Amino acid sequence: MFIRIVLITGLTVFAPFAVADQLRLDDAMNLAAVNQPLLAGQRALIDADRQAEVADRQLPDPKLKLGVSNVPVDTYSLTQDGMTQRTVSIEQSFPGGNKRELRGQLAQSETEQSKADLAASTLDVKRAAGLAWLDLYYPLQALHLLHEQQHAYQQQIAAARISYRANKGSQAEVLGLQNGLNQLLDKELEFKAQAERARALLARWIGAEAKRELANQLPNYPPPATLSRLDAQLGQHPEIRKLDQAIVSAKTDVALAREASKPDWSVELGYSKRGPAYADMVSAQIAVDLPVFPGNRQDRTSAARQFLLSKARYQREDRLRSMQADLAAAYAEWQAATSRIALLQKSTVPDAAQRISAALIDYGTSASGMGDVFEAHHAMLDANLQLLAQRVAQARARVQLSYFSGEENSK
Repeated sequence: MFIRIVLITGLTVFAPFAVADQLRLDDAMNLAAVNQPLLAGQRALIDADRQAEVADRQLPDPKLKLGVSNVPVDTYSLTQDGMTQRTVSIEQSFPGGNKRELRGQLAQSETEQSKADLAASTLDVKRAAGLAWLDLYYPLQALHLLHEQQHAYQQQIAAARISYRANKGSQAEVLGLQNGLNQLLDKELEFKAQAERARALLARWIGAEAKRELANQLPNYPPPATLSRLDAQLGQHPEIRKLDQAIVSAKTDVALAREASKPDWSVELGYSKRGPAYADMVSAQIAVDLPVFPGNRQDRTSAARQFLLSKARYQREDRLRSMQADLAAAYAEWQAATSRIALLQKSTVPDAAQRISAALIDYGTSASGMGDVFEAHHAMLDANLQLLAQRVAQARARVQLSYFSGEENSK
């Protein structure tokens, strides 16, 4: 009876009270978005785009021209001949059509694209941190289960040795229990190595905070929205909005290419200084680009931009399909894990506990051997590990669904 009580008590899932300093799943996800170099770089890109937006709407810088013309080669005198001039002039170019405004619009759409990219990257970083936290959570919780199983084995070994000394048990039973404990110790080393690797990967996203003790409880996520509703919301996801802005940029590029048929022009004003015996002179001239071969230049450029617009649209469609497939897969994983958790809690774990009780009773009455107790013992551990794995799988799927819906993680 003592062995039975020890075994059943030792297989209870370990769930100590959480302390304030423990690292929860939502803490890791939120920390990942703070002081993240990847996101900081994208914020810098947004600032750069905003500066470019202002600059692209401006006129080209004027040109200052200094020159000397008609200098006689026999004397190289600047005052001997009336045609010799020292000239200073200013030239200002004016883009034709609506090019300045379109360039500004292109820079603005690139700014919006960078903003959407930042939002998408923030969601992606938080998702990666959440999944890394769960990758660490599983082996740590598995170690709790193993430690309790080891404790139960140690108690049972002590009881078996007492029985052996009293000639009520065999040495084979003691050795069999010790072998079972050794297997658990080997499994413990495996989970410890897994936990160390997972903690290193978590540090990729949250730095030194990954050294904190993890919370023992998973967050209580509410059920997600329906798959059809989540699918309908994908069009507003930052990943898709980023590609929408890429389409806007491509459309602006097309309009800008069409404006190339409208020639740029420039105005130049100059003042020429001649010798003291001659009057100074002023000059003015206008220059206009002549798009005389539009078929091989402007039209070709416009056609190229049109193809790039088609490419941007196809990329959006491809990314949307990919996200729809990933969303459906994550939703299926969440449903499967939820169903398996219900089955494990309703049948598998209780049946495993009853099997241990029955095996211990039979062993106590010599109706069965220690091998049956071993098998029941391992079946209980496997059931608890399966339950833990499915809870982690459910949380992983929920983190994925939070990414696709763009929602904040629950606390």
